[in-house]
Amino acid sequence: MPQKKILIIVPAYNEGHQIKKTVEEILSSGIAAKILVVNDGSRDETARQAKTSGVHVVSLPFNTGIGGAV
Repeated sequence: MPQKKILIIVPAYNEGHQIKKTVEEILSSGIAAKILVVNDGSRDETARQAKTSGVHVVSLPFNTGIGGAV
């Protein structure tokens, strides 16, 4: 039986002050998963802060809302 792969998608808009802590909490949970932060057109340091946690980050050019980000 193939091993399941898990991707945790974290949509984020102007969460530069909190995103690193959020990602680190997910990483420390012990879940064997890849994490993707979708920077939804933030105007702050969200993308940079997420990247410092070592996860994958995709930045949208403008805010699309949670539905578009996911």
